[in-house]
Amino acid sequence: MTTEPPSNNTPLVSVIVPIHNAADTIVECVESLINQSYRNLEIILCDDRSTDNSYSLINQHFSDPRISWISADGVGACAARNPALRYSSGDYIQYLDADDLVARNKLELQVHQISACRNPDQTISFSSLVLFKDGSPPESGKRWHEKDVAFDKPLQLLRKILSSDQFICIHQWLLSRRLAEQAGPWDESLVADQDGEYFARILQQAHTVLSCPEAVVYYRKAVAGQISSRTGASHFQSRLAALETKISILRECVGQEMLKAIVAEQCPWIATRSYPRSK
Repeated sequence: MTTEPPSNNTPLVSVIVPIHNAADTIVECVESLINQSYRNLEIILCDDRSTDNSYSLINQHFSDPRISWISADGVGACAARNPALRYSSGDYIQYLDADDLVARNKLELQVHQISACRNPDQTISFSSLVLFKDGSPPESGKRWHEKDVAFDKPLQLLRKILSSDQFICIHQWLLSRRLAEQAGPWDESLVADQDGEYFARILQQAHTVLSCPEAVVYYRKAVAGQISSRTGASHFQSRLAALETKISILRECVGQEMLKAIVAEQCPWIATRSYPRSK
């Protein structure tokens, strides 16, 4: 496949994809990236101790010079994202998991949206989300998007998410490198809700959050080993630690009664998610 050279005056987007034994989905994932209408991007695939043929599949299917393959320093998705972020050189950062997909115009729409803002370095954009079952066409899933167009106080969005059953997955976001640097690295000690903890810190640093409902990301459900589906004591403790970080951040803008209500809402959810009842 030939690739048109990007314009030199457009921001560079770094797409960071951690990989662990993703042979079943990685080709489809990368295809959704190289086919983006926004051409000025680099695709950083960071291997997390894969033992399958993910690497050979990438070499077999792609010769795009925008693709790089590096190895993780530690264990887990966070330990893959951190070195990939250090390796990257983009003005904007897009995180994506190896089993998920982005619509062809996602990056173009969000880059243009953020770039048009008064303070793009402190602005973050999130797309619509389609949840689809593994083995089904991505477009067959249910689409969700946030009705509120903008949040001039980003922590209000965090409060809204924690006060409801809504969530925003990492693939929906497009953020500036500056925000990523201000928020700090992914917490490699966490084994669950790493994305929620990380983006709570991103929202703490941001000045504006924008919804971009025309942009779409496709989230694949029920893939073996998916972090969001894991259970047990370590995942329970990790989700509690992530919640503690979120509550600590929310103290900047939320009263004590609201914090109590959020804890009362979240703790039972964490318990049942970590220790689901047997059928």
